[in-house]
Amino acid sequence: MFTREDYQSYFSQIAKFEKAMVLSSHEIAGLVDDKYIKSSVDNIFHDEVRHYAYAREVLDFLSNSEQIDRRQYKREYSLGDVLIDFGKPVPYSALCLDISEGGIKMESSRDFTKGQVLKLEIKLYEKKEIIRHSARVVWSTRIEGELFLVGLEFV
Repeated sequence: MFTREDYQSYFSQIAKFEKAMVLSSHEIAGLVDDKYIKSSVDNIFHDEVRHYAYAREVLDFLSNSEQIDRRQYKREYSLGDVLIDFGKPVPYSALCLDISEGGIKMESSRDFTKGQVLKLEIKLYEKKEIIRHSARVVWSTRIEGELFLVGLEFV
């Protein structure tokens, strides 16, 4: 019989692998000129985004199944680039993991201070439009080494 921790470990590995596949297929799609190959790589990319979302949904269920979900908005598991404007010539870059009408969760090599307000430009990999928003840091947690998960609320 599998334990809750076994499932969490298994789906964490799947989510990590699927995230790597999303990033790789997105990068490859940007480099390919041949229309047929690009179309095939785009299809793989969209499948990997969906697989990543499924793995994240299971992990969220496993980690929150005994807690009440107090979210106002439904989250969408969507990977993409987050550019943060600190007024420097080159904006800081992070990775969007999920987004809702109320905010985003991102992965960052930088820690942020709770309450800090950031100017964001979000480019989700599977969408064409760029989302520009200001957001307040709600929480920041070190997940490994110098890698942080950061929860942001749109303001």
